[in-house]
Amino acid sequence: MRDIFQNVDTEAVLLVDATNAFNNMNRQVAFANISISCPAIFPVLANTYRQPSQLFVGGETLLSKEGTTQGDPLAMPMYALATVPLLKKTQTEGTKQVWYADDAAGGGPLPSLRQWWKNLSELGPSFGYFPNATKSWLIVKEEHVETAQNLFKDTNVCLTIDGRKYLGTALRNEKFCNDFLKDKVRLWTQEIENLAKIAQSQPHAAYSAFTHCLIGKWTYSAKTSCNLGDFLQPLESAIQHKLSLALTGRAPPGKTMRDIFALPCRNGGLGIIHPKLLRQEYAFSQRITQPLSRLITTQEEDLGDALEQQASLKAFIRKEKNDLIRTCLVQMEENLTGDVNRIHELAKEKGASSWLTTMPIEEHGFHLTKSVVLITPYVVQQEDSQRLDTMN
Repeated sequence: MRDIFQNVDTEAVLLVDATNAFNNMNRQVAFANISISCPAIFPVLANTYRQPSQLFVGGETLLSKEGTTQGDPLAMPMYALATVPLLKKTQTEGTKQVWYADDAAGGGPLPSLRQWWKNLSELGPSFGYFPNATKSWLIVKEEHVETAQNLFKDTNVCLTIDGRKYLGTALRNEKFCNDFLKDKVRLWTQEIENLAKIAQSQPHAAYSAFTHCLIGKWTYSAKTSCNLGDFLQPLESAIQHKLSLALTGRAPPGKTMRDIFALPCRNGGLGIIHPKLLRQEYAFSQRITQPLSRLITTQEEDLGDALEQQASLKAFIRKEKNDLIRTCLVQMEENLTGDVNRIHELAKEKGASSWLTTMPIEEHGFHLTKSVVLITPYVVQQEDSQRLDTMN
């Protein structure tokens, strides 16, 4: 969508919000369309949704006749397939559409966008798609503001020249994007501080929340925002001075120890990623998604060999990442001596790190409650490593 917005022919981008879209989807229309467009999945959807679901509320039984069931793994593909005919019917010359579930966006000349909005408003309800004008935003290039105000004055669509959040990232000018990323980093830093407090009594739970949850959010933002790396220093400070302290009970790690902590568990580390490593994710993401993003910007329907290209790029970049980790590992191990080197070698052995990647499920006996138990090998490493850092 950024590429579409930056195109010289694009005067604005319209981000459409739909009211309760998944719950309002017209099931009968969806069945009719999916039975033709994707007959392979139709039987399982019919078996799941043909009869109304029973909802028990306060002693009463309500019948759920429309939409999808929250938590159903089939909900997303069903909604996507049901929306395709609407997308085709509302296609407007000059407007390039981008849809992700119920989040619709279009970019192009303003008259074309106004017609697209009209088409959505008129045709959407028959599919169970009800555009909500008061929560939809028109992001306009400054030189076209007056035209936009005239064309959309009777729609209640919100208008801005600054930017808006779109699919978890920011769209429009540099200042808006930077402010958006700074706010995200402040929130993440607060989450690290909260985890550090939890780690004082539940270190394993805090560690798992960090590696299985927080890192994923950071990585997604890094893949969709080219300059996130410029704002990540507060995160690293919180990791070193608060989370690491709570997990190990020791002073902040030196450079060597911090590098070990950042390694994947399979390489003898803890998977406590260094935020600076996220800088490369945007470039990797651009390369992986290029075959599909090209089809979106050109509005082509035929995938061709795009999926094969993407699979090949994923494999190549995965190898590139592993090679980078191995290079860093070799350079780091050249500085390890004595007990630090021996413990690290043991930590790299197959299966040695499985206890670190296991979820802390108490009923299965996987829940470790003392930080000295969770991080024991690395406490020894840290003490020796700090002496090594001092000598270096």
